[in-house]
Amino acid sequence: MENYFECFDELRDLTEELVSIRSVVGSEGCEQSIAEFIRDYMSEWDYFKKHPENLFLVPTENDSLKRSSVIAIVEPSSAEKHINDSTEAVMLMGHIDTVETSDYGRLEPLATNPRKLQYALREICEESILTDIDSGRYMFGRGALDMKAGVASCLYILKHFSENRDELNGALIALFECDEEGDSHGALTSMSFINDRLKERNINIRAGICADYSSKEAAVYLGTIGKYLPCVMAFGRSSHVGQAFDSLDPNLIISEIISEIDYNTDFCEESFGEITLPPVTLKQSDTKTTYSVQTVSSSYVYFNWFSLKRTEEEILELVKKEAEKAVRKALDRISHAKNNYMNISEAVSENSFERTEDTIIPQVMTLKEYARAVGTEIRDVDRTKDIREFWISEAVRIHNLDHELKPVVLVFTTGVNYPPITVDPDSEIGIAAAQLGIPVRMYYPFISDASFVNLLGNVPLVNLGTYGKDAHMYTERVEMQYSLEKLPNLTWKLILKLLN
Repeated sequence: MENYFECFDELRDLTEELVSIRSVVGSEGCEQSIAEFIRDYMSEWDYFKKHPENLFLVPTENDSLKRSSVIAIVEPSSAEKHINDSTEAVMLMGHIDTVETSDYGRLEPLATNPRKLQYALREICEESILTDIDSGRYMFGRGALDMKAGVASCLYILKHFSENRDELNGALIALFECDEEGDSHGALTSMSFINDRLKERNINIRAGICADYSSKEAAVYLGTIGKYLPCVMAFGRSSHVGQAFDSLDPNLIISEIISEIDYNTDFCEESFGEITLPPVTLKQSDTKTTYSVQTVSSSYVYFNWFSLKRTEEEILELVKKEAEKAVRKALDRISHAKNNYMNISEAVSENSFERTEDTIIPQVMTLKEYARAVGTEIRDVDRTKDIREFWISEAVRIHNLDHELKPVVLVFTTGVNYPPITVDPDSEIGIAAAQLGIPVRMYYPFISDASFVNLLGNVPLVNLGTYGKDAHMYTERVEMQYSLEKLPNLTWKLILKLLN
């Protein structure tokens, strides 16, 4: 455990090379280029020359952009001797895509050229950025922090263990996935692929280590925060605007739901001293595509909802209760307005107000409950479409199958679910993390593909990654001494603690 890797120069060069490969999420060919580069880079290692069956370029399922992720397995030197025994493993994770580069403005051509970019930034940056440039401590560029320096660190450690398998009392699995900055299709496909390989080789993953970035401090995080996109979609009843009280305006119902949930700190969640932010809307819209004097028939809202322990089902139940309150408030408002209008109309006009039947009270249901009631099934997600648009269109499709077309309020999730992972500080991995000599924090605070480790079973996870400033900004920069030398050394120590 006294070994220390002096790897700064090597990892600086590798990180610069990774940054130079434009890999903007959702851009034609970009993510595939960096995946193929990483695959080719590892294929030159002696281990993978001898074991090419342990290196995979995994195409993302149903992906119109034809992107791939890279998966590598380094087995211990004793694997052949104990082929029928279960092998313990640690999994390394890092994403290879970045956000877009348009925020660099006229400097966009330099966004993936760290050395030229830092000089060009002198012309436009404030004093604090100039201080960081002059310090020589930082590498600038899109993806340097988030998270190509982390990928470089994982590659370095993977290569070391591939050359020193006698150090391993277990296996290493590495995943370098595409589409993390989008809808995580790369990770979802890869987890299924990895599951199959684990069963084939009788490998059990003991823990996961994600190398994503932190910005407040260089720290190791136990577990990760979860994120859901609960949606409420209201189907009302349309009418001509000249007969407004014959309609049931779904926009009113949705506005009441927003009033009940948006920024409501009652929904904040606490665990191990961490507290989530309250839910907030990410989109609110009706479904009319053209102008007309017909009132709206349906509208929806979806919320960003952070979680530390709550499941999708628990969150939907909370949203359902708030939707029921909102429906009652909306109907009370309509009833009060209708009565007032009738009284005004009868007082000032010879023609009395035409009294209509009472407004139908819409039932609040989950989309699954409604599909069963209508006698249909929810279709599998079409991953060639935007996943949020798919779920909205699916709710409309199912409502159209309801022969009565009664008003209804539906609750469902409309995006990729990122489940939280909780790691007890007194657990084996928690104790190992505490021995690294850096701050230990609970719950990695940014959404990441690390959440999907739970698809491999009850796998504890830590985030031990890069450190720097301004991710997703044109001043993005990674602190090099920690990220390119200390980080791989810490990762090496943690792997040995977990496997030995």
